[in-house]
Amino acid sequence: MLPLEFLQVQYAEKIRAFLEEHFDVIHIISFKERMFPEIEQESCLVYLTNEYKKQPYINFEIYAELDSDVPCYRSKIERNKPLKKWTNAILADEDIDLLKAFASKYKKISELCEASPGIVTGANNKFILTKEQVERLDCQNLVLLTIPKSNMLNGKFILTQDVVQNLGERENRIYLLNLSHVDERFFSQALKDYLEEIGDEENAAGIKLKERYKCKNRKPWYGVPIVRNGDLFFFKRYDRLPRICVNRADIYTTDIAYNMRLDSGYDIESMAFCFYNSLTLAQCEYFGRYYAGGVLELTPGEFKSLVIPYCKIKKNDIIILSKMFAENEEVDRIIEFVNSRTIEIEWEHEKIERLNEMRKRLMKRRFP
Repeated sequence: MLPLEFLQVQYAEKIRAFLEEHFDVIHIISFKERMFPEIEQESCLVYLTNEYKKQPYINFEIYAELDSDVPCYRSKIERNKPLKKWTNAILADEDIDLLKAFASKYKKISELCEASPGIVTGANNKFILTKEQVERLDCQNLVLLTIPKSNMLNGKFILTQDVVQNLGERENRIYLLNLSHVDERFFSQALKDYLEEIGDEENAAGIKLKERYKCKNRKPWYGVPIVRNGDLFFFKRYDRLPRICVNRADIYTTDIAYNMRLDSGYDIESMAFCFYNSLTLAQCEYFGRYYAGGVLELTPGEFKSLVIPYCKIKKNDIIILSKMFAENEEVDRIIEFVNSRTIEIEWEHEKIERLNEMRKRLMKRRFP
């Protein structure tokens, strides 16, 4: 018996590869019913044998209840071994073949743009301030507009200066102290006092902020390293639908997001629009890893492996999509609309429906 996370976590990848190399048959059994209700940890059974002497395979079964005799779902992987994440065995070989065939026709994100994580502060609630704090510390010229939480932009497809101003007026923390290249002589006394105060604050382990790992390894300790922002940013964690946002406000993000700086020749808003097609979204579910509560996360490498079927989109269609997000339109309706302007131009409807079915099947791992 193993925790379900063993099937997908990165730190166990070498162990999974070793087991695939040394065992012919890997039989994974999972349950919709929680095996240990008192803990927030899903469990599964994994049987490893060498009795099958033909082509090695991974067999994946889901049972509705712990005492069920017949699985409610079964799939088998032979051609697509080694399988980087065993949770993806919920797809059959023919599903993965189709996913790969689709993806081979388009460019990966790594080929479309430069992408990198946002700013790591070491203590967001200390280095990212509200508008009231900025005024009190008299540091208006020493801050950068920054998004530290994805839920701040709920329903926003295009981020404008007006949106950012409205966030600031509502006393959100969006003003990042940018002090790494500023002489202390230009600090107000209020700012100096603030830095001294937070620097001496201790965490639960009794370690002062200025002595914690990220702070003590930079000079000065409060000088947060600023990394480039992007034309678009993608929030690396999501629940029902991944979020990519057009950065018209020239704003920065913390490491909750990946900043995308597009190569010349690509239209920024069209790229964001095209992201919401069935293929890219199915890949998000296939490449990503999920945690308790159903949250899925893409590492930088996984994000850059996604493909986007890019094409130039009409301005009116971008306006329609932006409105759909603002009005909290159903996910399937959003995907259907984007598909109609992207992959449906090249691919049969039946194959696209298979992609949709795959995406939903993969999502059921997170939301049984």
